[in-house]
Amino acid sequence: MKEQRVRDIAWAIEQNPVEVTIYRTQRVLSEGHYTETTMEVGTYRVRIFLNDRNIPVKLIDEGGRALRSVTWSMLCDASADVKAGANVVDVVDVPMLGKLKVVNLIPLSVQGEVVGYQVQLQGMDE
Repeated sequence: MKEQRVRDIAWAIEQNPVEVTIYRTQRVLSEGHYTETTMEVGTYRVRIFLNDRNIPVKLIDEGGRALRSVTWSMLCDASADVKAGANVVDVVDVPMLGKLKVVNLIPLSVQGEVVGYQVQLQGMDE
């Protein structure tokens, strides 16, 4: 069962793969204050896809124009080092889409063992 799910995730990624680089900014308590460190986590082969179009999107009225916020998802295997939390911010650099911030991380598990991740991403203003 586990091996089948691993093969299913690998097959889904190979249908439309993209090489992404993940950067991590971590806040660490040091000498009574928080310091932020940024590092490159690595390059991974993943699948990026647009979330379901039926999900309500937030319209932002900015300077007389309406901007539509779009969320993306990423499917990756268990070898990907992706984190999301209060003191950790992962940013995924995607070719042609730019930098997307990890908002939510859902582990995909079979019989208690993680076989992949589905990650919700959000565009970043630079």
